[in-house]
Amino acid sequence: MSDALMENKFIQVITKISMKVGQQRHLSAIKESFILVMPLFLMAGLAVMVSFALLPMIIKENVELLTKLQGWGAAINNGTLQISALLIAPSIGYILAKNAKFEGPLVAGIVSLASFVMLSPSSVSYVDANGIEQTIGGVLNFGDIGSNGLIGGIVVGLIASEVLMFFAKMNLKIKLGPDVPSGVARSFEVLLPILITLSLLSLGSLLLQLLTGKDLMQMIVFLIQTPLSKVNNSILGLMLLFGMGIFLFSLGIHHTVIRAPFVDPIMTANMNENTLAFANGQAPEHILTGGFIDIFAQMGGAGATISLVIAMILFTKHKNSNQLGKLSLAPALFNINEPIIFGYPIVYNLPLMIPFVLIPLFNMGVGYILMRIGIVPLTVVAVPWTTPPIFSGVIATQSWIGGAVQAVLIAINVMMYLPFMKISENIERKMAQQSQ
Repeated sequence: MSDALMENKFIQVITKISMKVGQQRHLSAIKESFILVMPLFLMAGLAVMVSFALLPMIIKENVELLTKLQGWGAAINNGTLQISALLIAPSIGYILAKNAKFEGPLVAGIVSLASFVMLSPSSVSYVDANGIEQTIGGVLNFGDIGSNGLIGGIVVGLIASEVLMFFAKMNLKIKLGPDVPSGVARSFEVLLPILITLSLLSLGSLLLQLLTGKDLMQMIVFLIQTPLSKVNNSILGLMLLFGMGIFLFSLGIHHTVIRAPFVDPIMTANMNENTLAFANGQAPEHILTGGFIDIFAQMGGAGATISLVIAMILFTKHKNSNQLGKLSLAPALFNINEPIIFGYPIVYNLPLMIPFVLIPLFNMGVGYILMRIGIVPLTVVAVPWTTPPIFSGVIATQSWIGGAVQAVLIAINVMMYLPFMKISENIERKMAQQSQ
């Protein structure tokens, strides 16, 4: 078997497996849910930046006025980041049911929300002024329904929606007769599946607690969130997962197949916690966040391709490459790189696939080291993905250093892309000559 045939067969196998992963309905529901709620998280980041970074620079003397105005950002923060798990659970339930063509996707979302609240801790413990531990019942804690509960929200949303749809298919309906309004009748038709779903989840959590000492939410944290967090919160683990996603993109399969379900939940939680710490005047803890990925690995889009665009404009004598680079510059400034990926192309173009995968990993390694030793501040503001490079670094880190490092990396990446671009052009030129 020739090397070319073996390579082609390998690519076909990888493509087939990746397509199945991308089309898996539970992973797809997770991806779509994060897309749905992401604008709220971005709004929270901008509100925190305005309230706790810009306003203190403008209003320096009047502390009372500053505190009142910062309440605007704090309120937005409470309604977005602080309830992120509470938002994601019904979103997943709704989208999973909608994609499954279930007749009542909104009901599935509501049941998922009810299940998440039902299974979340409803008490808060604290130590009073006398050093005695006190417990307040009948409350939900931001710490449980916010970033710390994201994985729990995902799992409960998936389970509740699946259980509801399973029993709804068994035609367990209560018929009220023809004289009852249709809206009321539909509500009663799903009453038994809802009752069974909530009862089973509550009973399952109770049995888990009796057998293991942990309820369902604690078990989710123990079995899923903690191990996943350990992988993603290591730079090598994150680079492995992200690199796999970028490699798939070089085969024409969007990298969110890997990133959305396996990377985004933990990176979003880390970003939210950094934002909350910044808003509260505390030092952020997480180097690895969604913002970290965006400002170091995705300048100009996946593969940090703004540097390839610059190389195509400044350092090529190939007419087609130069023209495509000029046409692609404006989209690249806003991190849109499909013209390069599919038009140059990078997809299935082995010389360019190599830097496309490796350069983002190089940038992430450099960024991690610089943040680790304290040269670059950690990311504290989630920026829209269309924010141009350099500006995104300044906003995300709340420091000009973030933007300056981006500029240096872009220049280095141009030099890294350059030899592979020339190899690709030489291959194209020779193939054109052979076809004449």
